[in-house]
Amino acid sequence: LGILRESILGPEKFDKAFRTYINRWAFKHPTPWDFFHTMENVSGEELNWFWRGWFMNKWKIDQSVKTVKYVNGDPKNGAQITVENLGQLPMPTTVQIKFKDGSSDTAKIPVEVWKRNTEWTFKVNSTKEIGEVKLDPNGQIPDVNLKNNSWSSAQAAPAEKIEIKDYTGTFGSKEIPLKITMMEKDKKLFAQATGQEAFPLEYLGDNKFNFEMADIIIVFAKDKKSFTIT
Repeated sequence: LGILRESILGPEKFDKAFRTYINRWAFKHPTPWDFFHTMENVSGEELNWFWRGWFMNKWKIDQSVKTVKYVNGDPKNGAQITVENLGQLPMPTTVQIKFKDGSSDTAKIPVEVWKRNTEWTFKVNSTKEIGEVKLDPNGQIPDVNLKNNSWSSAQAAPAEKIEIKDYTGTFGSKEIPLKITMMEKDKKLFAQATGQEAFPLEYLGDNKFNFEMADIIIVFAKDKKSFTIT
């Protein structure tokens, strides 16, 4: 029950619900369902996902730091961190970000995210270089693979800095018979086809940008005056 108290409900909600359960069912014959219902009703939290995965199915927990990338390759623009949920059981995620100047920050990813997604990307609004990213820094979650729970700058390839304005303009493409406008928004490159909504592109390096949702890669020529779509 430690994981329910420390990582999911928090001590205050858990203790109140657990005391209520004891008072209601002392010297009686409660079933597991009585415990489940009391904890949910008193805490005000929906915990079916936890009972199903932890008590009924013994699902495994495996969360991973997938990537850490500076926006446009420059720490001054912040960083995008992508975390994966590789296991069957979703869990709230605590992400600790340690910067090279010795300071640190913490981000929380609620369990609701993992009910709909297998990976999640969030932005760290900082101008500092990141030294390490670590999941569950206090070791409260029984993750089956601790090796993928952290990322360090030592294992990262050197960041390639770019100027987004070098890729902006209106272009034609042999693959698509319409005009595509490249524009800069919030220090990121956006593409917009005629009559369509603009969508963000992620820089991959070597003049390549990715629109992951549509599995599209845009490759600019060296002079950045044209591109191809793959």
